[in-house]
Amino acid sequence: MRFDEYLKYDGLGLALLVRAGEVTSGELLDAALAAVAATDDAVAAVVHVQERVARASIAGGLPDGPFSGVPFLLKDLGCEAVDFPSSMGSGLFKGYRDEYDSELFIRLRGTGLVTFGRTASPEFGVGPTTEAKVYGRPTRNPWNRAHVAGGSSGGSGAAVAAGVVPMAHGSDGGGSVRIPASSCGLFGVKPTRALLPDGPASGEGWAGMAIDGFLTRSVSDTAALLDATAGPDLGAPYYAPPMTGSFLAAIAAPPRRLRIAVSTRSFTGAAIDADCVAAVEHTARLCAALGHELHVVTSLPWYRSHAVEPEWSGRWIRREVTPWGSITRVHPFAAKDKRNLARRAAGFVGFSALAGLASLPGGRVDAVLAMSPPLTMGLTGWAVHVVRRGPLVFNIQDVFPDAAVQTGAITNARIIAAARRLERISYHRAAAVTVLSDDLLHNVT
Repeated sequence: MRFDEYLKYDGLGLALLVRAGEVTSGELLDAALAAVAATDDAVAAVVHVQERVARASIAGGLPDGPFSGVPFLLKDLGCEAVDFPSSMGSGLFKGYRDEYDSELFIRLRGTGLVTFGRTASPEFGVGPTTEAKVYGRPTRNPWNRAHVAGGSSGGSGAAVAAGVVPMAHGSDGGGSVRIPASSCGLFGVKPTRALLPDGPASGEGWAGMAIDGFLTRSVSDTAALLDATAGPDLGAPYYAPPMTGSFLAAIAAPPRRLRIAVSTRSFTGAAIDADCVAAVEHTARLCAALGHELHVVTSLPWYRSHAVEPEWSGRWIRREVTPWGSITRVHPFAAKDKRNLARRAAGFVGFSALAGLASLPGGRVDAVLAMSPPLTMGLTGWAVHVVRRGPLVFNIQDVFPDAAVQTGAITNARIIAAARRLERISYHRAAAVTVLSDDLLHNVT
């Protein structure tokens, strides 16, 4: 299979080709391995390649699942698998091999995926970039090799964006799927905690804040992966409320109308780059055109004094006309002292909680469309979710399909369905190999 043909399809599309006999699993693996070789020096996304294991799985017969024959990569952190050593991004665990297969990997293998290696991670997954010393080089962004690919699932993001695989495993505590998804022009979801299995070694990560996930080039692939892996495993200390129907069914149906808060400011209240503002506003217009209800949330400068109680400035909820229609604008905090870290932190938590809970007329919003850092929004989302235990969505970043989404218990399917509809009406971005120089790719056929 030629590489340009390989790039035309997402995971579900490649599986259909295999099922129809138009391509073999071995040919797809050949294309993926050739892409690794062609992009490795420039991108450095893939580590611990296990070609022999992948060939053996094909020879032994693959399960007849939704992704049968499709190449796949695991993040070099978590998703324990006997045949795939993991260093966890650290020299301390270089060459470490688990003695069991995690339940998540067992379910992924059951879909027919052909796993052939792992992707780079910062040491123990800590950090928004992927530059672990154990690999000897940083992971770079395929769109611009002078930029980072994000983290901590930066290797997975770079591998998918470079066209090595159509999708890859990741994990997210404070933004580790959403950051590389946004950085690399992919779709990345942080699902409800305990939606995916975390056993048998543990029942949860980071007290439920660290969750497995996936980076994909299409919303459909994420939906199908979640359908195949969701649900509690034996011994789980708790589990997410079961869904009615599937994620694939949800994206096939028209999404319900969502209440979406829109912010073109950072969580500190500072202005963000004009390109980022344009991306948020463009996505807001798309959301409005799809019939969603928009509310602009504005974070004003922080406290000017050390008063414990916030000092409100004028009327803090009002109707305004914006480029995407008439909306409700919310001013959660009047400004006080920038030097007081505690006040800034309290203001931020209040801003996030205000947007996510019941601050808008008629109740809380379903989503926040913003360029706020996934790390901070993720932390606050987790804290409020623990207290509230209700539907909670905190950030959809950048213009679709360059999206990063964190979803909550009841809203998983609703948000993914909305994302799919946005994907359909916005441009579809191909893999970043289109901007890699010819000398990197001339051997990929």
